[in-house]
Amino acid sequence: MNSLPRFAVGRPVLVNLLMVGVVLGGLLALFAMPQELEPNVSFNWVFVTIPYTGASPKETEDLIVIPVEQELDKLEHVDELLSTAGEGWAFFFIKFEEMSRADFVAAMQEVRMHVDQAVIPSAAEDPVIEDFGSDDFTPVISISLTFEGDEEQAARVAEDLSDEIKRIADVAKTQISGLEDREIWVEVDPVKLNAQKLSLGAVVRTLADRNVNLPGGSIEVGRSEFLVRAISRYESPEEIAQTVLKADAQGRIVHLSDVAEVRMVRAESTVLSRLAGKRSITISVSKGAGGATYAIVDRIKELVEKYRMHGPSGINFEITRDSTKDISKIIGVLRNNGLVGIVFIFCILLLFLGTSNALLATMGIPLSFLVAFVLMRITGQTINGSSLFALIIVLGIIVD
Repeated sequence: MNSLPRFAVGRPVLVNLLMVGVVLGGLLALFAMPQELEPNVSFNWVFVTIPYTGASPKETEDLIVIPVEQELDKLEHVDELLSTAGEGWAFFFIKFEEMSRADFVAAMQEVRMHVDQAVIPSAAEDPVIEDFGSDDFTPVISISLTFEGDEEQAARVAEDLSDEIKRIADVAKTQISGLEDREIWVEVDPVKLNAQKLSLGAVVRTLADRNVNLPGGSIEVGRSEFLVRAISRYESPEEIAQTVLKADAQGRIVHLSDVAEVRMVRAESTVLSRLAGKRSITISVSKGAGGATYAIVDRIKELVEKYRMHGPSGINFEITRDSTKDISKIIGVLRNNGLVGIVFIFCILLLFLGTSNALLATMGIPLSFLVAFVLMRITGQTINGSSLFALIIVLGIIVD
């Protein structure tokens, strides 16, 4: 059998075409791969949080933690399951075994299904299920809204901007700092309540019975299985105010608005956020796995610019963190170091081996890198500080 070098020398056209294909394929892969600060590392962790307002830790454990744990115990490939019951909340930490990204996504769907099947009190809020990876440590971009005056107007603008950012492809989540959640207050007038011969306990029970989200089991249709839930949740303060408390013998109906005032307010502030001496609201954005940081940040900047031009007066928008600047800086430094290394290698080879051998060895370095880019693209890798540093390290190995 002929050797590979003899085969290549005997077919120069084929070899040249292969080289052109490697160059074109490598360049296409290089420009198509997302550029990141560091590679995303999935820890295969899932967090489940279930708020249960007003419940003690013991009640949360008995009514939420134990039923949900019984369902989560049915999951496969679970390495660790931890649960915590607190005052008004239950938290579950699920760590899966090592698996591919596709298998982990399927495992998260299994978690959602089993949590929905757990029988928990109707007063508990909907579960919040999130995964956790290295991208969650640092946001790709942070936007701060500074304002003076109407806080509620700034809050509405921040929430609208956050909602629009969530619709951008590959955005995993947004987190708003400096803005407390909305609460609905029902302030009962004792005089009006007594006049209608009602008690405060009756009002509480009526609101709890009206605001329900109950599991109803499942229905099997052929090979498909559908979960059934009875949902009757309040959507607005106006809807709460129209709740019927009682109807007397004459058919007169007493609504909640007849004995109480229903209004939406912000929870008491626990964190004060300021930028340049002004009150601010900060929106931090995290991307999903496989998302291109540059594309996400550019799209968010366009959105922020639209709000800056057409938003209410008195609200300023500032980009306080932009990870693309850090990415460009690190990749630029590593790229320059790599080019300097190639030049040094060429000079040393030229000094000891001559021009032809130096050129041949030096040309093999970028060709080897282009092949690596193709393989990185195929396996779903990204251009980041770690991958470029690894390529620089192997410069000497390629020459050897």
